[in-house]
Amino acid sequence: MSSYPSGNESGNPFVDNVQHVPVPVIASFNKEGKIIPLYFSVEGIKLRIDNIKWENAGRMWGNHFKCEVTLGERVEEVDLYYFADSRKWTMKKKY
Repeated sequence: MSSYPSGNESGNPFVDNVQHVPVPVIASFNKEGKIIPLYFSVEGIKLRIDNIKWENAGRMWGNHFKCEVTLGERVEEVDLYYFADSRKWTMKKKY
């Protein structure tokens, strides 16, 4: 069963996609209403987003962010997705 309302997010290729996991995100909004993710949690570990490399906000269903986080001594790229209709976040799994 999907945790996303499929009727409101038709055309969204990430609904029911097993390569994406729901994640809690702390975000900010600027005065124009642009969403900016600041932190997210994975398996109980809170991670600060160091840099947003790029954002694709032109999607009908929401936004895709390519972010950088520091894990110990290394920098990792993370793909975060924000679904506007359901106001939920997912992260693309790394295999």
